[in-house]
Amino acid sequence: MRMRYWAGLALLLSVGVAGTGCSGSQTPSGPAARPLPVDAGKDSWYAGQKLSWRPCPQLPAARCATLTVPVDYARPNGARLQLAVEKLPASGKKRGSLVVNPGGPGIPGRETAPALARLAPAVHAHYDIVGFDPRGVGGSSQLHCLNDAAHDAYYATDRAPDSRAGKDRLRQQALALAKACQARAGALLAHMGTAEAARDMDVLRAALSEADLNYAGFSYGTLLGQYYAERYPEHVGRMYLDSVMDPARTLPEIIIDDVVGAQKAYEAFLAHCTKQPGCPLGDDQAAADRRITQLVTRLNSHPLAAKTDPARPVTGSDLRDALVAGLTSEQGRPSLVQALASAERGDVTAVRALADDAHGRARNGVFSGADESFLAVACAFATREQRSDQALDRAVAAATAMSPLFGPIDSFRPCAHWPAASAVTAHPIKTTTGPILLANNTGDPSTPLAWAQSAARNLHGSVLVTHSATSHGFVTLGPCPVRTMSDYLVSGTIPRTRTPCTNAT
Repeated sequence: MRMRYWAGLALLLSVGVAGTGCSGSQTPSGPAARPLPVDAGKDSWYAGQKLSWRPCPQLPAARCATLTVPVDYARPNGARLQLAVEKLPASGKKRGSLVVNPGGPGIPGRETAPALARLAPAVHAHYDIVGFDPRGVGGSSQLHCLNDAAHDAYYATDRAPDSRAGKDRLRQQALALAKACQARAGALLAHMGTAEAARDMDVLRAALSEADLNYAGFSYGTLLGQYYAERYPEHVGRMYLDSVMDPARTLPEIIIDDVVGAQKAYEAFLAHCTKQPGCPLGDDQAAADRRITQLVTRLNSHPLAAKTDPARPVTGSDLRDALVAGLTSEQGRPSLVQALASAERGDVTAVRALADDAHGRARNGVFSGADESFLAVACAFATREQRSDQALDRAVAAATAMSPLFGPIDSFRPCAHWPAASAVTAHPIKTTTGPILLANNTGDPSTPLAWAQSAARNLHGSVLVTHSATSHGFVTLGPCPVRTMSDYLVSGTIPRTRTPCTNAT
């Protein structure tokens, strides 16, 4: 499973940012918040709960708690689930709570609270920043389907097969994974969709004693925010959506769009490197592309052992995954260049590390389970027809025609065998709330600008700002994007221009 389709920003939020310029802004007015109850019947046990905060073991400055929600909202008095919540109290005069989600899906959200506090001190000064692990993720009953050895076997299988035998092997692995999830996940597997996570956020809002939900969502977190705005428009406070998903795009369309974005980012990456003196990939973009493509082919035929882990030879599939992971962030591209240059010389250690990061595998061989949680949410987003073998075959074929390098990666094949029924599926989300601020990079390889534009057209009253960059994450690019987000969340300020930041320092 290549976890870059709906990529998260949890790690990107913790990196340093480069300087950019910023334009002036204006502040809108809006109606005062009205206290409203949680979406539940009067007798629902979870409606009026309060959080019991305690110091967090790994971060004493933060406070941790658990939020209780029903596994199935249609049976509110049935099985219950404990969600892990972390709060970093406001460092100054508090104006409320800000719930954050880093994306994924499948990425724990608790760590986003301290990461965002470091990145945006002005936001931390005015908000208790609250992160939570969505259902089936991290401390909230992490979904684990395969043991670590079976995970290694899955990723040792060619995930971009070009032969019938290779495709059959991949489908057998995908079927085995889906069956393992059915056997080990229990009732939770059918209740990990985005709509249910949005309902969890409303329970969290009420437990925080907030009339409105102030929210910052990144990548997949923007889809979660839109689902919340659709169901609870009267509860929407200040909502910042960064690297925006289009809720109307179906799973096959997402597969194709993502490959197009990866290909564009790859071409921009090669163009930039080959123009630099001493680029290890040479000074000709087409020649550099051929060298990388040939390297993929060689590794598929003759995998190479990494010095750090000779028992798991690096394949062409691993290199493809490493490329996509490295292209996500502009800050990580120098390391990607060196990894490719080393791989050409026979040292695939850095490629191994990048691929393992993309798969959610730690250095000690333990898998986080994020890839399985990712699939549980992604597969629930599609109808049975959209996730069928036939639909996936068509999507992979169309993607391959657009990018022979990235198109063949068949990440979603387990969805064809997924045991849980589809939840709320792709559809336009149309709602009228206060001004929601959307932000997107023009060349984002994971969430294309067209997705943000489509979402903005339907979120009436929203404003979309952009930045000219080919990486994932508007707010990660420098002080100006951070200031744009902070000014909106703290004071409701909307930029005067839709391109508020430049490359000037």
